Amino acid sequence: MRMRRFPNTGKYMLVVAAGLLLAGCCRSNKVSISQDVDDIPILLSVKSTGTKAIIDESDDSNAKQKMIWYSFDGGGFGVHGYKTVNTQSPFHLFDNTRVYPAVSKPNNLDEVDDANTPWTYSPLRFWDLTASYQFLAYWPILPAYNANNSSVLSVSAPDYPATVDAEILTIHNVPNWQPVNGSEKDLMTAAEGGRFSPDFYTGVVPLHFKHMLSQLVIKAYYIGVDYDKNDGPGVKIKDIILGKSANNDKVLGDGSTDMRQAYSDNTASPATGEGVNGIDMADSYTLLSSDKLSDDDIRVNYKDEADDDTSVNPSLVGKWLFIPHKWQDLTISVNRKFGNKNTAYSEPVPVTLGTQHDSYRTLPGKIYVLTLMFDTSDGGLTVASVDVQNWTEQKVTREVYNW
Repeated sequence: MRMRRFPNTGKYMLVVAAGLLLAGCCRSNKVSISQDVDDIPILLSVKSTGTKAIIDESDDSNAKQKMIWYSFDGGGFGVHGYKTVNTQSPFHLFDNTRVYPAVSKPNNLDEVDDANTPWTYSPLRFWDLTASYQFLAYWPILPAYNANNSSVLSVSAPDYPATVDAEILTIHNVPNWQPVNGSEKDLMTAAEGGRFSPDFYTGVVPLHFKHMLSQLVIKAYYIGVDYDKNDGPGVKIKDIILGKSANNDKVLGDGSTDMRQAYSDNTASPATGEGVNGIDMADSYTLLSSDKLSDDDIRVNYKDEADDDTSVNPSLVGKWLFIPHKWQDLTISVNRKFGNKNTAYSEPVPVTLGTQHDSYRTLPGKIYVLTLMFDTSDGGLTVASVDVQNWTEQKVTREVYNW
C-alpha cells in the first residue's frame, strides 16, 4: 500500500495497490469445468478491523462489533473486485458494491454478534474455478468519483485495467487535519487475492482492514505557579498553530509537509511553483482555534515539581486524523492564558513526529501523542515528549511513500 499525492489534481488521494493476481467473477461469466460450483456464491467477511470508535480506545476488543453497528442504515464497506481467466483481460466484477450486515439492526451496540453476523451484497456473484481474483475493499462506503463534483470524498477504480499493476483503488479528496469529533472519516482498506482453490475453498473471502490515516493526539500540563490555587481559572489553551521552521521552504516536493487549508478547482500551470491547481502552500495551519470548540478554551492540569510523585496526568487537548507524510522542520505555537492574564502566543518551538529511523515519516495506523509542558514562571513552552503507539494491536509493517 502506498499514499501518494498527485500533482496534477490538487486533491489528496489514497491509493491501494495490490501485488497479487487480480480478478473477479459472476454466474454469467463463469467458465464451467468438471467440478460444479454453480451454487457457491462469493461471500465476503471482515476478518480483522479497526473502526472510528478505536480513536477513543487504542486497544479495543469490540472493533469488529462497532464496525458492524456502523454498517447498518445505508452504511457498510465498498468492494471493487476483478476476475481473470487465463490470459484474458481482468473483468470488473464488483463495481463499488456495498457490503452490509445480513441481519436486522439490533436495538443497541451490545446486541451485535460480531462473531456470527454474516455480510451480504446484491446481486450475488459465484465462484469460477478457472479464474483468479482480486478484491479491493474500503470502509466506509463512498460514492463513485464524479469529475463534475470533484471536491467530494469519493472512490474510483478502473473498469478495464490493462495490466495487473493498473488495478488500483483510489480514494479522492481525503481531507487533512480532521478533528476527531464524530464527523471524521477514518478510512480503512483491505486487499485479498487468489483462486477459489486453494485460497478461498470455503467460499469466503476474509478481509483484513487496515487504517490508512495517521492520528495526532495532543496533551498538555503545566508547572511553576499553580494558578488553580492562586488565581482561579488556571492555565487554558485557546489556539494551536503548526508552522514551518526557517529550514523548510514552500516548495512542495517528495516528503514535504502539506499545510493547505482548502481545496480549489482552479487550474494553474505546474511551472508556477506556487502550489497545485492554484492553491498556495501555507506556511502555517491553525490546528485548533477557540471558535471550533464547544467551550471557549481547554483547561490544563497542574504538575507540582516539588511533589515526590513524578507521574503526571496531562489534559487531553484534542485529536486529529491526518494523511501520513513527512513531518520535519515544523514548529508549534500555542495561544494560552495563565490565570486571569490576557491570552498570548508562546514562542514557536520545534516539534518532530516520527523518528530518524522512519526518515521522519508518519505512518498509517499509528498514533502520535504529543505532550506539551507550559512553565508559568517564565511563560515558556516545551515539547515534553512524543510517543508513537499502534492504533490497534496489529503491527503496521508496510512501507509508506511520501508525497
